[in-house]
Amino acid sequence: MKLVNPDNETLVKIKRLYRAAFPRVERKPFRFILKQREKGEAELFAIKTNDGKFAGLAFVVKHDDVVMLDYFAVSPKLRGKGVGSKALNALMKKYSDSRFILEIESVDVPCKNLEARQKRREFYLRNGMKPAGFTAHVFFTNLEVLTAGKPVTFEEYRSLYASHLGGRAEKRIKLVT
Repeated sequence: MKLVNPDNETLVKIKRLYRAAFPRVERKPFRFILKQREKGEAELFAIKTNDGKFAGLAFVVKHDDVVMLDYFAVSPKLRGKGVGSKALNALMKKYSDSRFILEIESVDVPCKNLEARQKRREFYLRNGMKPAGFTAHVFFTNLEVLTAGKPVTFEEYRSLYASHLGGRAEKRIKLVT
């Protein structure tokens, strides 16, 4: 499994997967993602198999020594085949000198997709992520924060958002637990 900087052809595949994998309300404009990458505040990777086939995408945002996996998706044809686990482990290894975090939708609230949320949480825990010890209300939803082991405080997490989205975003992020 390889994490590579995408060329223009691969960017088209990434954009297509991004739009298919994430609900509209959860997506940032794709041009914003590209702009963050150009400014060096984020990294966008194509996940490729060892034989060079497009397998997914990973978008990480950075602030100080905290790196957050903001978007992560595997191509539907390759799901359930270990691609996600290998890619996540490659990301954790790449950022092993940083505090690596990600967010998942809370499993503590009633919802229509509770089973999918639980499976997603189990996937990340099975692959070495651990609860950071807090849940945040981010814009319109509760998100549990997971870490690769190195602690991150709620204040540091919120500071990453402020850095990434601006000061007004920081006010829309509240500690739940």
